[in-house]
Amino acid sequence: DIGFETDPDDALALAYLLANPDCELVGISTVGLHSGWRAEMADVICDRMGKPEIPIVGGADRPLFANQYWMENPVRRWPEDARHQPR
Repeated sequence: DIGFETDPDDALALAYLLANPDCELVGISTVGLHSGWRAEMADVICDRMGKPEIPIVGGADRPLFANQYWMENPVRRWPEDARHQPR
């Protein structure tokens, strides 16, 4: 789900992998809303990091199967005796 300016973790992870000489990245697939646009973002990062040859494919724009875990409010499932409480 790479691409949103307020959530740069995937972009940073991709840049790290591209810069790591011990990593052989053989392909990238993107998922999430507007997965084609996300693939374009991954392509720009690969190009700027000198790895334009890595194949990139835009995947599913939405989950293939409903996932009840993410459809529910996670705060409601938080254990009451948990040491760290959600904010």
